Amino acid sequence: MADIDLVITIPETLYNNLKTGCGIYPYRLIYDAILTSTPLPKGHGRLIDADELIDGRLENDNTVILVHNAKTIIPADKEGED
Repeated sequence: MADIDLVITIPETLYNNLKTGCGIYPYRLIYDAILTSTPLPKGHGRLIDADELIDGRLENDNTVILVHNAKTIIPADKEGED
């Protein structure tokens, strides 16, 4: 059976409890996180910070145009948005 790569969102406290092996694990929350996850497309390339790549470039720079027109796989988190 093939593997699937997922991006999930869970509360930080749950993540820390899972890492340290302490606390109560709300399995329904984990289950829901998996069901609402973002599957990464098969054969995807490197996942990079596009904003860092274009930082300081002019808007009409070919790199900036390519990056702005690229499909978003994982949206920016609220802290990282401009």
